[in-house]
Amino acid sequence: MKIEQKERKMKRKWKKARDYAGISAMVLLVIALFGLTVSGTLTGFRDGSGKGAGQQEQITDEASGQQEQVAEEECLEVMQKVKGVTDIREAAERISGNGSPVTAGENGTMNMLNYEEMEAFLNQVQKELKVSSENGYPDAEECSVVLYRVYSGGKIHREEYTFDGKDMYVLTCIGSCEEAGNPVVLNISYTRIQEWGYTEKGWFLYRLCVPQPPEVSEIVDGNVLIRVRPLPQEYLEIAEQYIRPLGYMSNNLLRCDWGEGHMEQVDFTGSFESFYQIEYGKKIDSSECAQGIRAEEFETLMTRYLPVTVEELRKYAQYDEKTQSYPWTALSCGNYSVNAFSTSFPEITDMEQNEDGTVTFTIDAVCEMAGTDRALSHKLTVEFAEGGKVRYLKNEVLENGTEEVPEYEYRMQVRVLMKIFEGRSSYDPDDVKLMKELMFSGNSGEQKIYGKTGSGPDEKAWFVGFAEEKEERIYFVVYLNDPGHQEAISGSLARQIAENIVKTLL
Repeated sequence: MKIEQKERKMKRKWKKARDYAGISAMVLLVIALFGLTVSGTLTGFRDGSGKGAGQQEQITDEASGQQEQVAEEECLEVMQKVKGVTDIREAAERISGNGSPVTAGENGTMNMLNYEEMEAFLNQVQKELKVSSENGYPDAEECSVVLYRVYSGGKIHREEYTFDGKDMYVLTCIGSCEEAGNPVVLNISYTRIQEWGYTEKGWFLYRLCVPQPPEVSEIVDGNVLIRVRPLPQEYLEIAEQYIRPLGYMSNNLLRCDWGEGHMEQVDFTGSFESFYQIEYGKKIDSSECAQGIRAEEFETLMTRYLPVTVEELRKYAQYDEKTQSYPWTALSCGNYSVNAFSTSFPEITDMEQNEDGTVTFTIDAVCEMAGTDRALSHKLTVEFAEGGKVRYLKNEVLENGTEEVPEYEYRMQVRVLMKIFEGRSSYDPDDVKLMKELMFSGNSGEQKIYGKTGSGPDEKAWFVGFAEEKEERIYFVVYLNDPGHQEAISGSLARQIAENIVKTLL
């Protein structure tokens, strides 16, 4: 008797925390941090044998010594075959000659070679589970497949996935090359897979049995994602060159709605850094931008890559008319809170040629840390030009993927305050009211000052906030950095300077 085969899709919840780590270090304990957590139970997946989810099982007694010996011998054999090969794609091609499935590089950047073998294994396991589920697992047949994963630096993983009729295990043999170039095996482990699934998009997603609190003091990430079914090569190449450099961490271009005429949500500070790397093929020099970015350089690059005007940039990107520059700060723990979603990478799932010559890509955010191949979906429209140049025209977030993603944290704290207190954030109005009460710093004449002082290493101090008088509000940040006068630098001095400035403005 056959049963209906259920789609095995990974579903995750993004949990919104109520306690806020601060607008940088400056408003610590004042504003709630929205972070991404990995919580809840995976649904639609084949669960393991029911053993404790927090138990890491190195089941070497069940994995015979002969099986481990074969794994070690085969790993050394393939490493010998690619000895001296520095290009990981070339190495993958050589290894694939034995018929085994092979991947190389960062996840999702290269199609799996001989993927049919891996897909046949997963389909076979699903078939066996369908048949055996009615019979209490007495008739399920064992099957296995060997996958090779090639990494930069000469490391190769030989992963043998085995289904024993009830549970799935992975025997992992990690090999590398010594300084002399001789291949060696670094580690062999045999671990039960707690939950797994093969998604509609062609991703093999699973969670290993790893230690959980109170066995360990920190949460161990046991989620693994492997793309099995190939994507069009064109999708991979375009994503690698034009979309992955944007990502979801250093800017918000792929995680909010924007387009010509409505660019107010864009984090131009973070976007500049991404465009700089695309334009010049190198990372921005933080030391050269500590005092800001020259207006001409900033505006030239931003208008080249985005449908934004100079007037809009000077309105939304905190243009300093006196210095004719735009403020910039590097991404750091002071303005970024670690969350799983930000580690996602963009994957093109569809491409549409528009009549006006532009191209619209449907993109999914794939997040291994959260165990999902669709954390967020959006449509990005671009225009390609001669010489391999591109202009990003529009982004639209779609209503699928996870229910929530973390609130984006702008690097420049004034922008964060404006979004929260102008009612353009997802914070609850009651929480905003409480934040405002906690940030009240005092009166300066008829003005009410709200803000938070802060200090950092190397004689740095600041005061960030806003001043209110009747219906008018001015946002500000005062930043002090003077190594020659360490004893004079303090958050209270920054506050005093801010008060003196706003007196002349309101």
